[in-house]
Amino acid sequence: MLSLYTEALEIYKALAEKHPDAYLTYNVASVLNSLAILHDTLNQYDLAEKEYHEALDIRKTLSQKHPEVFLPDVARTLNGLAILHDTLNQYDEAEKEYTEVLQIIKALAEKHPDAYRPDLAGTLNNMANLHAKVNKYYLAEKEYHEALEIFKALTKKHPDAYLPDVARTLNNMGNLHDILNKYDLAEKEYNESLEIYRTLAEKHPDAYRPDLAAILNNLANLHKTLNKYDLAEKEYHEALEIRRSLAKKHPDAYLPNVAATLNNLAILHGTLNQYDLAEKEYNEALEIRRSLAEKHPDAYLPYVARTLNNLANLHNIINKYGLAEKERNEALEINKALAEKHLDAYLPDVARTLIGLAILHDTLNQYDLAEKEYNEALEIYRALAEKHPDAYLPDVTGTLNNMANLHETLNKYDLAENEYNEALDIRRSLANKHPDVYLPDVAATLNNLAILHETLNQYDLAEKEYNEALEIRRIFYTKFPNAYCENICQTLYSFGDMLILYKIDEDRGRQLIKEAYKIATENNRQDLIDEINTKYGSFFLNRYKQ
Repeated sequence: MLSLYTEALEIYKALAEKHPDAYLTYNVASVLNSLAILHDTLNQYDLAEKEYHEALDIRKTLSQKHPEVFLPDVARTLNGLAILHDTLNQYDEAEKEYTEVLQIIKALAEKHPDAYRPDLAGTLNNMANLHAKVNKYYLAEKEYHEALEIFKALTKKHPDAYLPDVARTLNNMGNLHDILNKYDLAEKEYNESLEIYRTLAEKHPDAYRPDLAAILNNLANLHKTLNKYDLAEKEYHEALEIRRSLAKKHPDAYLPNVAATLNNLAILHGTLNQYDLAEKEYNEALEIRRSLAEKHPDAYLPYVARTLNNLANLHNIINKYGLAEKERNEALEINKALAEKHLDAYLPDVARTLIGLAILHDTLNQYDLAEKEYNEALEIYRALAEKHPDAYLPDVTGTLNNMANLHETLNKYDLAENEYNEALDIRRSLANKHPDVYLPDVAATLNNLAILHETLNQYDLAEKEYNEALEIRRIFYTKFPNAYCENICQTLYSFGDMLILYKIDEDRGRQLIKEAYKIATENNRQDLIDEINTKYGSFFLNRYKQ
């Protein structure tokens, strides 16, 4: 395919030199655009970007003479560039390009609504995907709603043509509402999308079974978040069965999806302490991704690194530290090599892997190494956040929180307090814009600060922080008990323990621990019940769990 496009380009360029009016339009620019799409798919981003820009220059020149004819082509090339820049985390460029596309398509749709409203909705969808990625959630939600409204209107006239677009947009909205912790909305949208895809797949299995597997995968991710593990496992298995079936016929096209579902199943089984199953699934996913990376390293090495990181998480949990360290180091080596070629795209992965290594070295009491890795990751995230604060400030706070945990362990209390407070300030600022997303993080940092202040005998501060954390966690537990059961229990029994241990308010302390036990019991969380039993002893609980 690549050689054919390259040969065609050489021919058309030669012809265009002799007859520019005849050949510059549909041939040189079109082949350049097609080559760019292909190189983008193969992660050969420098080539793709060069080809898109060359195609765009030609199409813009042509559109100056004949805007009605060539502006749609300008919009298509800009859209391709925006998708590329989005992939490379060059969000400002991508947003600028999508905005220009929207401007062109809106003008065209005013004159020719039947022809261009579908393109308008598609561009709104793409822009919303970008805004969701950079945490501009309100913009994303507005754009998804506008796109959905257009697609639903188009479906009334042409259901076969536009129902798939309705399903895709619902799926994207589900993803957004999942991020925003609006789980009821997300579940409703995923289920509506699933229903459409099941209907479409019955009529046209070859065309829509891949989409059916994808929505099952997303729904399973949501159910895993909500601790609805039986549902999640069932959905992952159905998705995996479909993807294995598709991969038998078209391995190059669908083996990556098989690996993705195996990876998700492994995460679920790890959560359920089914470590043998999880390890087996990670290893199968890794084997597939290594095989794909041998043929197309630019496209699949990033996925090899992610699987290695996930496998290292598992090996860390089951105390196979040597394996975990080896996997982290291989992942880091891959990500650093990728970042040398495409800095914006892979620096976040370098930082994530450094954090994984730091957590491992912290566990192994190799504190100097851990501190060095956290600092390197923090430096990366701070630099990224200067360019894209909405996208990377949450990562800055997460790293600060981890560093504070480490410094607390090392009795470097001043450092820990400063880091927790900086994380808290940022998270409060983020929560002002998006409370549903970031208030849980505010509560987590308050909880950590309270534990630190308790250690420092600053009980008034600790009590204030525990109270605020508890207030936030009660709100989220009320909305989503499965998802927030563990968090509220942690605050209840940590706070209760302090009140009893230091004789601050023993009656309230007992009530808080009693409440934690009750919540754990109501949610069938034997792990939490065991933790409370271990910490407080059966005698205490026998008295207060009544």
